[in-house]
Amino acid sequence: MTTTPALPRITGQRRLPALAAVIALVALLAGAASFRPARATTQTGFEVSADKAFSGTFAPLVGNDAKAALNFNPTFCATVTFCDVIPFKVIRPEGVDPDTLTLSIELSWDDPTTTNDLDMDIYDNQELGDTYVRLTRAESTSNPERVRLARVSQVDYNLVVRNVLGVNIGYSVKASLSTKAFTSPIELLATKREAPRQEPAPVESRPAETLPPPEPAVEAAPPPTLAPVPVSADTDFDFGDSGFEDQLAAPPAPGGGAIAPAPEKPAKVGGGVVALWFVVAPAALLGATGLFVARRRRGDLA
Repeated sequence: MTTTPALPRITGQRRLPALAAVIALVALLAGAASFRPARATTQTGFEVSADKAFSGTFAPLVGNDAKAALNFNPTFCATVTFCDVIPFKVIRPEGVDPDTLTLSIELSWDDPTTTNDLDMDIYDNQELGDTYVRLTRAESTSNPERVRLARVSQVDYNLVVRNVLGVNIGYSVKASLSTKAFTSPIELLATKREAPRQEPAPVESRPAETLPPPEPAVEAAPPPTLAPVPVSADTDFDFGDSGFEDQLAAPPAPGGGAIAPAPEKPAKVGGGVVALWFVVAPAALLGATGLFVARRRRGDLA
C-alpha cells in the first residue's frame, strides 16, 4: 500500500513573508502603470464642430527636443516621449462651403518658472498622399500658442504637440470651428500684453497768482548841451603878409558869395611858327640828307 507524503503546512509565521511579497508585487505593478511609457503613444482624439468646441487637458511630456528635430510628423512623434499625437475630426455643417470654415486651436500650459516652451503642428491624415502633410504650425515662444486653419475641406486631422524647452507639467488644448472665412492660414502670434495704462496723477489746482503791475518806463535823459570852446589862431603859418591870400581869393560876388575865376584862353599861334615847323624844318632835313649822300658817292668813286 502506497502512502502519499503529507504536504508541509504553512504556518502563521510563513504566511507573513508571502503576503508581503504579494503586496510588494501589486504596488510595483501599480507604480509601473502610473509611469509614462518609454515612447509616446497616440492620445485619445476629439471632435470639433461649429456648434460644439473642444477643451481638454493632457499628461506631461517627458523630456524635450534637445536635438531640435525638424520633421515632427505623426510617425516620428510616436517614437519619442516629449511629443504627443492627438487625432481629431472636424464635423462640418451641412450645406456650408468648406472654403468659408476656419479652424482655431489654442495650446496652453502651466509654467510657473517661465522656462517651458511647447510648439504644435497640424497635419492631415494622409488624405493628400502617402505621407503626412503639415498644414500649419505654431512655433513661437508665446504661451499660449495659437493657430488658425482656413478652408477646412478635410475631416480627419492630427495635432502634434512637442516639448521644446524645459520641464513640462501638462498642457491644455482648445479647438473651435467658425463659419467665418479666414484668408490667411498662418500662425497667429500671441497678442502682446500691453502694459496697464497709468492714469495721470491729479494736478493740484492752485489759484491764479496776481502779478504786480508793470513798472513805469524810465524816460531817457536829454543829451547834455556842450558850451563852445574858443579856438586860438594857428600862428605856425602866419607870415605877416596877407597879400598872397588876397590874390588867390576870388572877388566877392554881388550877392555876397565867392565866384570862381574864369579860365584863361590859350594863346594864338602865329603863321610864321607854323611855316617854320612844317616847311623850313623838313626842307633843311632833306637838304642835309642829300649832301650826305653826294659826299658818300664821291668817296666811292675816288
